[in-house]
Amino acid sequence: MFCRERLGGAVRKMSSLMPELSMEHPYKDITTETARTQIGFAGDLEKVPTVAEFWNDYLAQVIDHSVLPSLVQKGEVLRVHKRFLNPEEEVEGRSRLADLFRVIWKFDPGSVLKDSMKENPELFNKLGETVVASLEKGYEKFEDFDLVIDGRGVLSSPLPMGPSQTEALNEIQLRETGNIHYGFHSLENADSILEKSKSLCIVGSGVTAAMWLLKASEWMKNPEHSISLVSTEGVIFQGMFANPSHRDLSYKLNKYLEEMLLDYEKACEAYQKEIHAWRDLDSHVRAKTPQPQEPVPRFDVYHGCNVSAVDRLLDREGLFVTCETVDFRGERRQIELKTLGCDSIIVCTGYVLDQSMSRGLRTHFHHHGKSSECEEGTHPEAGFYTLGARKSGDRYDLKEGLAQLPQIEKNILSFFSRSEGDQ
Repeated sequence: MFCRERLGGAVRKMSSLMPELSMEHPYKDITTETARTQIGFAGDLEKVPTVAEFWNDYLAQVIDHSVLPSLVQKGEVLRVHKRFLNPEEEVEGRSRLADLFRVIWKFDPGSVLKDSMKENPELFNKLGETVVASLEKGYEKFEDFDLVIDGRGVLSSPLPMGPSQTEALNEIQLRETGNIHYGFHSLENADSILEKSKSLCIVGSGVTAAMWLLKASEWMKNPEHSISLVSTEGVIFQGMFANPSHRDLSYKLNKYLEEMLLDYEKACEAYQKEIHAWRDLDSHVRAKTPQPQEPVPRFDVYHGCNVSAVDRLLDREGLFVTCETVDFRGERRQIELKTLGCDSIIVCTGYVLDQSMSRGLRTHFHHHGKSSECEEGTHPEAGFYTLGARKSGDRYDLKEGLAQLPQIEKNILSFFSRSEGDQ
C-alpha cells in the first residue's frame, strides 16, 4: 500500500478540522469485523459516532496496529502501466494479465538520508553538494504487481473555478498570488487565510463550501467581514441538502444560514426604527444629525452563475471575480454580468480523479471524471480497479466504499476460478 502521508485520509483531517461532525452511519456499517477483532474494539456497533470518536476509538487504532506498518510504503505513486504492453496491444492466446503492472513511485529519503549523513559524513562529503541535493529531492522507484487498486480518491485534485470544469480567464496566472485556494485542503489553512482577509468569495455550493461557511462563522461575527458565494445551482446547497449522507452537515449549515438571515432582519428592523426617528426630528436638528446607514447584507449569494474571469487591478488591492448568469438555469432571468471584489477566493467547485497516472492502461471513466464507468470499479484493463464514486458523481461515503471492496474481491477471485470441464 503506497501513501503520500499518514493513512486516514479525509477522516484523519476532519477529526481536527470539524471533530463534532457526525459520520452519519453506525459503527457496524463503517467498520469491518476483521479490524474490530484486531484492535479489540468493544464499542456499541449501533452508535453513530462523531468524526473525532470514529478516528480516536477505531480508525487511528487500526492504522497504528502492528499488522499495517509492514504493508505500507510512504511515497507518491506517479504512474501505473504495463511493463511491456501498449494499451492497444494483445497477447496471442492469453489475456493482458500475462504482463505485470509496473507501479512507479517517488521515494523521498527524508529522515533516512539525514541519519545516514550523520553516520557517515565522510562519504557524503565525497559525493559533493550537487549529488546530495539531488537525493534530497527524491527519486523514482518501481515495483511490479499482478493487480492494482487505485484508492487515491479525488480530494487531492480539486477543479478550477471556471465553467465546464476549466479555468476562468486569468486564473492560471493569478494562482501564484497565493490568494486563490482550492478544495478540501484549503480548510487546513483556513485560520491563516481568514486572518489576512476581510472579504471572501466562495465559488461553489457543495460539501467543501458548507464546511468553509461553518469554519468562518466566528470570523463573520466581525461586522467588517463579508462573504460572497457564487454557485451554478439555482438554489444553493440544493444537491447537498438532498443527499442523506450529509444530514448532519446540512443541519448545521441550514441553522447557521438561518441565524445570519435573522441577524440581517434584526438589523433592518433596527434601521427602520432609526430612520423613522430621524425623519421625525425637527428640520434644523435633522440637518445636523447624520442619516442612519441602511444595513448591507454581509453574506451575498449569486446563484445560477459561472465565474468567467478573475482579475487583479494595478490601482486597487484584492482580486475581482467576474460571474455571469444565464437564462436557462433556475428561474428565468436576463443574462447579467457582475464583478465582485474580495481579498481571497475559495474554490469549492468539486473534484476530479487524476487520470494521468493510468494513461498507459485501458481505462474507462465516467464523464464526471471521478470513477470507473462500471460501478464495481472495474475497467477494460483486467486487474486494474478504481475505488471511488458512483456514476451519479457523488463521492462514496465510507459505508458505500466498504461495500465496494467485496465486489472488487469477487472480480479478483474470478481470475482464479475454473469452469466445469477445465483441467
